[in-house]
Amino acid sequence: MLVLGGVVFVVVFVIFGNYYSSAGKVATELPNSTEALVESKAKTVEKKEAPEVEVASTTITEETDAEKADDKIEAVIKDHEIPILMYHHFDEELAESTVVSTERFREQMTALKEAGYNTISDDELHDYLFENQPLPENPILITIDDGYRSNYTIAYPILKEHGMKATIYVVVDHQDETPGHYPHLTWEETKEMYESGWIDIQSHTYNSHVYVESETKRGPALTTKAKGESDEAYYERVKKDLQQSKEIIEEQLGKEVVSIAYPYGAHNDHVIAAAKELGYKIGYTVQKGINVKDADPFRLKRLNVVDDYDGATLLQKIEELN
Repeated sequence: MLVLGGVVFVVVFVIFGNYYSSAGKVATELPNSTEALVESKAKTVEKKEAPEVEVASTTITEETDAEKADDKIEAVIKDHEIPILMYHHFDEELAESTVVSTERFREQMTALKEAGYNTISDDELHDYLFENQPLPENPILITIDDGYRSNYTIAYPILKEHGMKATIYVVVDHQDETPGHYPHLTWEETKEMYESGWIDIQSHTYNSHVYVESETKRGPALTTKAKGESDEAYYERVKKDLQQSKEIIEEQLGKEVVSIAYPYGAHNDHVIAAAKELGYKIGYTVQKGINVKDADPFRLKRLNVVDDYDGATLLQKIEELN
C-alpha cells in the first residue's frame, strides 16, 4: 500500500511539475511576445505616419512658395510714376515746334539712358495696367505720333544704338504717302522696325488727323460732328475709322493693336466708348502730366519734347511732372 501511494505521489508530482514549468515558460515568453508586438505595431504606426510627415513637409514648402509669391505680388503692384514723352518729326538739322534735330534727339536719348530710365512698350504698359505684370525701375515710354519716314531714317537708328524702345502711332491712310510736307512710312519700313523688337506700332486713326466743318466751326475729326451729321452718323464714322486703323495694322504686322494716340489730343466720351467697343485699351492725350497705375487708361498724359530741350533740360522737365 505504501509502495502504491509513493508511486501515485511521484506521478502527481511529475505532472504538476511539468505544468508549472510550462506555465512559467509561457509567462516568461509572454512579455517578450508583447514587446515584439508593440515593436511591430510601432513600426506599422511609423509607416502610417510617414506620409503625414511628408505632407507636413510639403505644407512647409507651399508656405514658403506662398511667401515668395506674396513678395512677387508686392513687387508687381508697385505704383510706378510713368512719364510718357511725345515726339513727331525728326530732321538732320531743321528744328521747329514739332521737329527735333538728329543730334538733339541723340543727346536726349543719351541723357535718359545715363539717368537710369528704362524704356517700355505699349504692350508692357498694357500688361502692367491690366494684368498686374511688373515694370522695370524708372520706366518711361517714348511715343512718336503721325508715322513720318524720319522715324525710320533718324529716330530708329539712334534708338537701336542706345538699346531703347519707342512706339510709333501711324495714320494708316497716310502710309506710303506724302499728304503734306513730309513723307510717311512705308509698310516695309514699318514692318522692319516692328520686327526688330525696338519699335512698337499702334494707331493714330485711319484718316482722322484732319479738321472737319461743323455747323458753327472747324474742329478735330474725332470730336467734331460734321455739318449735317446726326449723332448716330457721327458715332459710326468715328467707330469705323478706329476699326479700319486697328484691323489694317493687325493684318499688316500680325500683332494686336491696344492703344490709340488721339490726333491733336482730341477725345471725348463718344471716342472712348467707340475705342472700348473695338478692343482698344489705352488712349493718349497731349495733356502734360505723370501717369500712375490707377490713372484713366484712356486719358494718359504726355510731355511734348521740343528741340530746345538739351539732355539736362529734358530730365528737369520730366522731374517737374511729379
